[in-house]
Amino acid sequence: SLESHLRGEKPIGGARAATDGFDISASPEVSFDASASQLTPEVSKLLQDADKALNAGNINLALIQLKNAVRLAPNNGEVRGRLGIAVLRSGAAVAAERELRQALSDKAPTDLVVPPLLRAMVQRSEFKELLAQFPDPPQGTQDKAAPDVLKARSLALQASGRTADARAALDRSLSLRHDTAGRSEEHTS
Repeated sequence: SLESHLRGEKPIGGARAATDGFDISASPEVSFDASASQLTPEVSKLLQDADKALNAGNINLALIQLKNAVRLAPNNGEVRGRLGIAVLRSGAAVAAERELRQALSDKAPTDLVVPPLLRAMVQRSEFKELLAQFPDPPQGTQDKAAPDVLKARSLALQASGRTADARAALDRSLSLRHDTAGRSEEHTS
């Protein structure tokens, strides 16, 4: 059913949480192209070390490396966005939301920052705010974050008791994900 899909499949602490529809641990591959962003070698090294720590499952070390990178490049939205993603993975949704919003202000790529920002808002049950801040994407949009926006809106609408609207948003999200996957496969063949 829609409700079980929106709630997800993974129990948290023996009970299902409204955020189960978003895999908090899932984040886009954030391998960083330091040369494209004109970062100092020290910041690039910190980002590489953070990647290694994350790949090894050491979130605390990754957080230290990313905080140091932000300290050295405080206005780099992509660096701050990566910190926000790691903070969210550590379970601190309030701090993650703050970092991710600052990353957006610092011109981070929306496809990097918006999905985890939505996850943080859903985790914090900020459904009314989510619906207000992230309107329904227009039909035919090419925005890479649109499927994530629609999925989050679906969860928020469901929590607001608007089941039919939630179902429609989820259907659009899945349709856009399918379209995106199809286009990616076409380009790789």
